[in-house]
Amino acid sequence: MKVRKVIYTLVTFLISLQIFGQTVNQSSQSQQDKKINIKWGKPFKDTRSAELKSVLGTDQMGTYLLKRNFSNLTGISSDYKLERLNRELKIEKSSDLPEFNSFSGQKIESVVWFQKQLWLMESNKDVKTKEHRLLAKKVDLKSLESKGKGVEISKHPVKNRNMFGNFNFNISRDSTKLLAFYHYAYRSEQGEQFSFDVLNEQLEKVWSKSINLETKDRLYDIEDYLVSPNGDVVVIGIYYEGSRRSSKLLGEPNYNYEVRWFDAVSQEETIIPINSDDFFITDLKFGFTNEGDLTGAGFYSEEGTYSMKGSAFINIKKRNKSNPLIELSTFDIDFITEGLSDRKAEKIKTKVEKGKNIELRKFNLDRIILRNDGGVVLIAEQFFLDSSNRRFLDSFGDWRTETIYHYNYNDIIVINIDPDGSIRWNATIPKRQYSSEDEGAFSSYSMLVAKGNLYFIFNDHPRNLYTDNTNKRRLDNFDAGRETVTVLAIVNKKGKMKKHRLFSVAESDIYLRPVLGKQVKKNELLIYGTKGRIHKYGKIIF
Repeated sequence: MKVRKVIYTLVTFLISLQIFGQTVNQSSQSQQDKKINIKWGKPFKDTRSAELKSVLGTDQMGTYLLKRNFSNLTGISSDYKLERLNRELKIEKSSDLPEFNSFSGQKIESVVWFQKQLWLMESNKDVKTKEHRLLAKKVDLKSLESKGKGVEISKHPVKNRNMFGNFNFNISRDSTKLLAFYHYAYRSEQGEQFSFDVLNEQLEKVWSKSINLETKDRLYDIEDYLVSPNGDVVVIGIYYEGSRRSSKLLGEPNYNYEVRWFDAVSQEETIIPINSDDFFITDLKFGFTNEGDLTGAGFYSEEGTYSMKGSAFINIKKRNKSNPLIELSTFDIDFITEGLSDRKAEKIKTKVEKGKNIELRKFNLDRIILRNDGGVVLIAEQFFLDSSNRRFLDSFGDWRTETIYHYNYNDIIVINIDPDGSIRWNATIPKRQYSSEDEGAFSSYSMLVAKGNLYFIFNDHPRNLYTDNTNKRRLDNFDAGRETVTVLAIVNKKGKMKKHRLFSVAESDIYLRPVLGKQVKKNELLIYGTKGRIHKYGKIIF
């Protein structure tokens, strides 16, 4: 099986939000928008292979970063280092992380920001005792170096000396609990197996558990795992029916979501099926509420896993886990046809009138934001990866085949769902971002929640600012050239969207890397960009 969630760093900004309204439109810049300030640090040189990996955390001394530098031309192996960025957006301290060769059995699993402290999570494979250990080493925030042997926080036996698993981490929304999740090595025909340790603020073990499922490894996916403020652990999984790993069987859904809730007090497990014979859940995320309940939302389809008909809202009460609330809400025809030409929209409406099922092409669910009243806001982006083959003659005159990957990051959608599962409003942020052979480095977006609004920052073509942005026929692809502009789209409490220009490549002299942007304060987004060997940090203050 596969684990789809890999966490390199853990800085949790799970923000409760109250959002109201109904409509979406394009608007000019208001007086409030003009209060947005952009502050740039001085550009600096680094190697072309160096890049920001993640923003770890922020305190009074500055912002802590994890950087990566590919160490050879193949880009396979890489070196990591910690850096501290001061208030003037200048790197004032840098420290290389320990390097281990492949035979040592040691590995840096992650760098975690927990309780205003950096922790180096280092694993050790002991082939003699057949144990996989996890050590937490405290990082001195001034020198950015770890000292001492660290504290052992997790240990797992392995049956085969060559079959070691992987560690991942999650932090509770109040930052009082750390979950160290261990997924055992893949064994196709054996049962799925995982373990976890729940740790308190001092990294002392609160409780732990090891799980062996009857479902074969190849027929089970772990989608997510969460820890609550009181130490409960939830694992969200997908299991496939029968002996085939297939989303469909005779045209019907062949997989089901399930929630495994592990109670911190009784340490008992409750299995909560999230399934139906009538529809597919195509994407799903959960979060713990302040009351310790579990709220989730995603998308569903009646056709398959590549489209979506509407939203799915799920609420599971801690005191009544076996009786989850599952509510579906269908997207209205105006939302489905938004941005289409009149001709295409009319065709879809005609199909609906004839009773045919119409669905949107699938979006990837990026995050959910829990509202104070029990509702939830979904943030999703349409992404798909294509490939093509190119034949060419090499320097020896032999024919070779090269695979070229094409990255497509298109519209962002925001779905605001009420506590009863109905859609209050939805908003679309139109964009078209296509590139190839760059891993989509300058595509997608970063996001910040502030003043009750949702702010989205991404790269765009300047012509899209001066046209009807809801008309897809007139959307130009951003081309990562000097004409590229970085754009701010604002979705307010009423679901109204407006979009305006922030800066161009010519003005900033860098190409923004949107996905590396991070909300570091209540009203502040750290941004980062590169241009060849030139790197630069900035802040957008709202």
